[in-house]
Amino acid sequence: MQVGIKQFDEQDRSGKIGLRDGGKTILSCAGCTRPIAECWITLPNLSASFEVRARCCYCGDHSFWKTIRGGFHVSGYALNNPENPTDSKMITEIVDVITDDNERTTFLTKRATP
Repeated sequence: MQVGIKQFDEQDRSGKIGLRDGGKTILSCAGCTRPIAECWITLPNLSASFEVRARCCYCGDHSFWKTIRGGFHVSGYALNNPENPTDSKMITEIVDVITDDNERTTFLTKRATP
């Protein structure tokens, strides 16, 4: 799921997105501490920041609010196979995105289907 791209389109109408690896932020539940979502920063030079959190599909609590700088994509959390780094298994999925009146974003998650 792509987030924050509208602001980029308004700044650069050339149509060239030029995604880059700006790192990632893992959103873990504040209650049960399980990882529940990943935010991949793909437009690190975008001059915008976003307040995000995720609702836990295991216990119903939320992650702490995190500030993401730049444009980003979000996904559920994937477990990587330590013996084969290209092999991963999604354990959660993003099912909805809610933005409040203060423009803070909450990602709703569910357990991934095996």
